[in-house]
Amino acid sequence: MKKKYPKSFVDLLNSVEAKRPSIVIQHILKHGYITSQELKDTYGYNHPPRAVRDVREHGIPLITYRIEGTDGKSIAAYRFGNPNDVSSNVTKSAGRTVLSKALKQALIEKYGSKCFWAYPEDYGHIAGKQQRIVSIVFTGNEIEDYNRDFCTLRGVSEKTYYYWLRRLRVATADALGPQFIEVKLDEKAVQPGILSIRYMEAELTITQDTTSEVLQVALAVLKSL
Repeated sequence: MKKKYPKSFVDLLNSVEAKRPSIVIQHILKHGYITSQELKDTYGYNHPPRAVRDVREHGIPLITYRIEGTDGKSIAAYRFGNPNDVSSNVTKSAGRTVLSKALKQALIEKYGSKCFWAYPEDYGHIAGKQQRIVSIVFTGNEIEDYNRDFCTLRGVSEKTYYYWLRRLRVATADALGPQFIEVKLDEKAVQPGILSIRYMEAELTITQDTTSEVLQVALAVLKSL
Protein backbone atom coordinates (compact mmCIF):
# COMPACT_ATOMS: atom_id res chain seq x y z
CA MET A 1 0.00 0.00 0.00
CA LYS A 2 1.39 3.37 -1.06
CA LYS A 3 1.84 6.01 1.58
CA LYS A 4 1.41 9.77 1.28
CA TYR A 5 4.49 11.82 2.09
CA PRO A 6 4.99 15.55 2.73
CA LYS A 7 5.60 17.62 -0.41
CA SER A 8 9.07 18.64 0.78
CA PHE A 9 10.02 14.96 1.14
CA VAL A 10 8.63 14.07 -2.29
CA ASP A 11 10.50 17.01 -3.83
CA LEU A 12 13.70 15.68 -2.27
CA LEU A 13 13.02 12.20 -3.66
CA ASN A 14 12.37 13.54 -7.16
CA SER A 15 15.51 15.70 -7.04
CA VAL A 16 17.75 12.62 -7.16
CA GLU A 17 18.94 12.32 -10.77
CA ALA A 18 21.47 9.48 -10.50
CA LYS A 19 20.03 6.45 -12.28
CA ARG A 20 20.48 3.70 -9.70
CA PRO A 21 19.11 5.47 -6.59
CA SER A 22 16.40 7.12 -8.70
CA ILE A 23 15.13 3.71 -9.82
CA VAL A 24 14.91 2.53 -6.21
CA ILE A 25 13.16 5.73 -5.11
CA GLN A 26 10.57 5.77 -7.91
CA HIS A 27 9.77 2.09 -7.42
CA ILE A 28 9.10 2.64 -3.70
CA LEU A 29 6.99 5.71 -4.48
CA LYS A 30 4.89 3.63 -6.87
CA HIS A 31 4.64 0.34 -4.98
CA GLY A 32 5.39 1.26 -1.35
CA TYR A 33 8.52 -0.87 -1.10
CA ILE A 34 11.14 -2.71 -3.12
CA THR A 35 12.81 -6.09 -2.52
CA SER A 36 16.31 -7.35 -3.21
CA GLN A 37 14.76 -9.87 -5.60
CA GLU A 38 13.09 -7.09 -7.62
CA LEU A 39 16.34 -5.14 -7.76
CA LYS A 40 18.04 -8.15 -9.33
CA ASP A 41 15.29 -9.67 -11.49
CA THR A 42 13.53 -6.49 -12.65
CA TYR A 43 16.39 -3.99 -12.80
CA GLY A 44 19.43 -6.22 -13.20
CA TYR A 45 21.33 -5.11 -10.08
CA ASN A 46 23.26 -8.14 -8.87
CA HIS A 47 24.27 -6.29 -5.72
CA PRO A 48 21.01 -4.90 -4.24
CA PRO A 49 22.52 -3.51 -0.99
CA ARG A 50 24.73 -1.20 -3.04
CA ALA A 51 21.70 0.29 -4.81
CA VAL A 52 19.95 0.77 -1.48
CA ARG A 53 23.03 2.41 0.00
CA ASP A 54 23.05 4.87 -2.91
CA VAL A 55 19.66 6.10 -1.73
CA ARG A 56 20.82 6.42 1.87
CA GLU A 57 23.89 8.33 0.74
CA HIS A 58 21.55 11.00 -0.60
CA GLY A 59 20.29 11.49 2.96
CA ILE A 60 17.02 9.61 2.39
CA PRO A 61 16.01 7.32 5.28
CA LEU A 62 15.20 3.71 4.41
CA ILE A 63 13.93 0.91 6.64
CA THR A 64 15.07 -2.66 6.06
CA TYR A 65 12.80 -5.58 6.92
CA ARG A 66 12.29 -9.20 5.82
CA ILE A 67 9.51 -10.69 3.69
CA GLU A 68 8.96 -13.99 1.92
CA GLY A 69 10.26 -14.19 -1.65
CA THR A 70 8.64 -15.95 -4.59
CA ASP A 71 10.57 -19.12 -3.74
CA GLY A 72 9.45 -19.05 -0.12
CA LYS A 73 12.79 -17.88 1.23
CA SER A 74 13.27 -14.79 3.39
CA ILE A 75 14.57 -11.77 1.44
CA ALA A 76 15.26 -8.13 2.25
CA ALA A 77 12.69 -5.43 1.54
CA TYR A 78 13.07 -1.67 1.81
CA ARG A 79 10.66 1.21 2.39
CA PHE A 80 11.04 4.89 3.24
CA GLY A 81 11.64 5.82 6.86
CA ASN A 82 10.38 8.84 8.74
CA PRO A 83 10.61 11.94 6.49
CA ASN A 84 11.60 13.93 9.59
CA ASP A 85 14.82 11.92 9.76
CA VAL A 86 16.12 13.70 6.65
CA SER A 87 18.91 16.09 7.64
CA SER A 88 19.72 19.24 5.70
CA ASN A 89 23.19 19.36 7.25
CA VAL A 90 26.18 18.24 5.23
CA THR A 91 27.28 15.36 7.44
CA LYS A 92 28.49 11.82 6.95
CA SER A 93 25.15 10.47 8.13
CA ALA A 94 23.38 12.52 5.48
CA GLY A 95 25.31 10.82 2.72
CA ARG A 96 27.36 12.20 -0.11
CA THR A 97 26.62 15.73 -1.22
CA VAL A 98 26.04 15.94 -4.96
CA LEU A 99 27.31 19.22 -6.40
CA SER A 100 25.22 20.95 -9.04
CA LYS A 101 26.64 21.47 -12.53
CA ALA A 102 26.59 25.23 -12.00
CA LEU A 103 28.65 24.94 -8.82
CA LYS A 104 31.12 22.55 -10.47
CA GLN A 105 31.59 24.96 -13.38
CA ALA A 106 32.08 27.90 -11.00
CA LEU A 107 34.78 25.98 -9.10
CA ILE A 108 36.55 25.06 -12.34
CA GLU A 109 36.48 28.68 -13.53
CA LYS A 110 37.95 29.88 -10.23
CA TYR A 111 40.55 27.19 -9.53
CA GLY A 112 40.99 25.47 -12.86
CA SER A 113 40.54 21.80 -13.66
CA LYS A 114 43.29 20.17 -11.61
CA CYS A 115 43.90 17.49 -9.03
CA PHE A 116 43.55 18.88 -5.51
CA TRP A 117 44.92 15.63 -4.09
CA ALA A 118 48.28 16.63 -5.55
CA TYR A 119 48.03 20.36 -4.77
CA PRO A 120 50.20 22.46 -4.95
CA GLU A 121 52.45 20.33 -7.18
CA ASP A 122 49.64 20.20 -9.76
CA TYR A 123 50.15 16.59 -10.83
CA GLY A 124 48.00 15.25 -13.61
CA HIS A 125 47.84 11.92 -11.79
CA ILE A 126 48.74 10.27 -8.49
CA ALA A 127 51.78 8.02 -8.05
CA GLY A 128 52.51 8.08 -11.77
CA LYS A 129 49.27 6.50 -12.92
CA GLN A 130 45.56 7.15 -12.97
CA GLN A 131 43.73 5.35 -10.23
CA ARG A 132 40.17 4.90 -9.07
CA ILE A 133 39.24 3.45 -5.70
CA VAL A 134 35.74 2.17 -4.96
CA SER A 135 35.03 1.84 -1.24
CA ILE A 136 31.89 0.03 -0.07
CA VAL A 137 31.09 0.14 3.63
CA PHE A 138 28.37 -1.94 5.27
CA THR A 139 27.03 -1.06 8.71
CA GLY A 140 24.46 -2.49 11.11
CA ASN A 141 21.96 -4.88 9.55
CA GLU A 142 23.34 -4.15 6.06
CA ILE A 143 26.03 -6.77 6.78
CA GLU A 144 23.45 -9.47 7.45
CA ASP A 145 21.36 -8.32 4.48
CA TYR A 146 24.37 -8.56 2.17
CA ASN A 147 25.30 -12.07 3.36
CA ARG A 148 21.74 -13.34 2.98
CA ASP A 149 21.17 -11.68 -0.40
CA PHE A 150 24.54 -12.94 -1.64
CA CYS A 151 23.52 -16.50 -0.78
CA THR A 152 19.98 -16.16 -2.14
CA LEU A 153 20.98 -14.61 -5.46
CA ARG A 154 23.69 -17.23 -6.06
CA GLY A 155 21.79 -20.25 -4.82
CA VAL A 156 24.19 -20.90 -1.95
CA SER A 157 22.98 -22.01 1.47
CA GLU A 158 23.98 -19.76 4.37
CA LYS A 159 25.45 -22.79 6.15
CA THR A 160 27.78 -23.47 3.21
CA TYR A 161 28.68 -19.77 2.94
CA TYR A 162 29.74 -19.46 6.57
CA TYR A 163 31.55 -22.81 6.43
CA TRP A 164 33.83 -21.62 3.62
CA LEU A 165 34.16 -18.22 5.26
CA ARG A 166 35.60 -19.95 8.34
CA ARG A 167 37.87 -22.08 6.15
CA LEU A 168 39.16 -18.94 4.46
CA ARG A 169 39.90 -17.27 7.79
CA VAL A 170 41.77 -20.36 9.02
CA ALA A 171 43.77 -20.53 5.80
CA THR A 172 44.65 -16.85 6.13
CA ALA A 173 45.79 -17.36 9.72
CA ASP A 174 47.91 -20.37 8.68
CA ALA A 175 49.51 -18.35 5.89
CA LEU A 176 50.53 -15.64 8.31
CA GLY A 177 52.15 -18.22 10.59
CA PRO A 178 52.82 -17.91 14.31
CA GLN A 179 53.50 -14.43 15.61
CA PHE A 180 54.98 -13.14 18.84
CA ILE A 181 52.85 -10.77 20.87
CA GLU A 182 54.28 -8.72 23.68
CA VAL A 183 52.49 -9.30 26.96
CA LYS A 184 53.01 -6.70 29.64
CA LEU A 185 52.73 -7.99 33.19
CA ASP A 186 51.86 -6.01 36.25
CA GLU A 187 55.15 -5.90 38.13
CA LYS A 188 53.33 -5.50 41.42
CA ALA A 189 51.42 -8.74 40.85
CA VAL A 190 54.51 -10.79 39.96
CA GLN A 191 56.22 -12.34 42.98
CA PRO A 192 59.23 -14.53 42.18
CA GLY A 193 59.45 -17.89 43.90
CA ILE A 194 55.71 -18.19 44.56
CA LEU A 195 53.26 -20.59 42.93
CA SER A 196 49.52 -20.27 43.57
CA ILE A 197 47.03 -22.98 42.68
CA ARG A 198 43.33 -22.12 42.82
CA TYR A 199 40.54 -24.69 42.58
CA MET A 200 36.96 -23.66 43.22
CA GLU A 201 37.10 -21.69 46.48
CA ALA A 202 40.34 -23.29 47.69
CA GLU A 203 43.80 -21.80 47.13
CA LEU A 204 47.22 -23.38 47.65
CA THR A 205 50.29 -21.13 47.78
CA ILE A 206 53.72 -22.69 47.41
CA THR A 207 56.84 -20.73 48.26
CA GLN A 208 60.53 -21.50 48.41
CA ASP A 209 60.08 -22.40 52.08
CA THR A 210 57.37 -25.01 51.46
CA THR A 211 58.60 -28.44 52.60
CA SER A 212 58.41 -31.62 50.54
CA GLU A 213 56.05 -33.18 53.10
CA VAL A 214 53.52 -30.38 52.57
CA LEU A 215 53.82 -30.77 48.79
CA GLN A 216 53.17 -34.51 49.02
CA VAL A 217 50.02 -33.93 51.08
CA ALA A 218 48.85 -31.21 48.65
CA LEU A 219 49.41 -33.51 45.62
CA ALA A 220 47.53 -36.31 47.34
CA VAL A 221 44.57 -34.00 47.93
CA LEU A 222 44.63 -32.84 44.31
CA LYS A 223 44.64 -36.44 43.05
CA SER A 224 41.58 -37.23 45.14
CA LEU A 225 39.51 -34.41 43.62
